[in-house]
Amino acid sequence: MSELRHDLAETFPGTSFLPPTLMGERCVVGIQWEGRTVLAEGGDFVQAYHRLWRRAVRRFL
Repeated sequence: MSELRHDLAETFPGTSFLPPTLMGERCVVGIQWEGRTVLAEGGDFVQAYHRLWRRAVRRFL
């Protein structure tokens, strides 16, 4: 999980991570970059960060 966060921070300099949250049985993670926010959810935090990576690349790049 820390590798995924590191890769996100390296790809999107100045990004800030929203606190990972457990909502029921789902995990939600997010980032803010240049005034934009992307959220992703998954069955566990690793899955959520993988989804966050894909969404961030699709929306920001």
